[in-house]
Amino acid sequence: MSGSELRALRRRAGLLAVELAAKLKVSQSAVTRWEAETRPITPSREIQLRYLLGAAPATKRGQKETESA
Repeated sequence: MSGSELRALRRRAGLLAVELAAKLKVSQSAVTRWEAETRPITPSREIQLRYLLGAAPATKRGQKETESA
């Protein structure tokens, strides 16, 4: 998940960075750093973010959504 994708998903969910941070129990600066791509989003955190923001799970490169399982 890129920082710009995170920002778009957060905005689509109608959340401020501080609100998303509170839901994740992290600092607002952590969310800001993920969005600016100065701090990487771990795979486990990406799963949590996608679930929380209602986004489809990421698929492996070259794998169609119907093939994932």
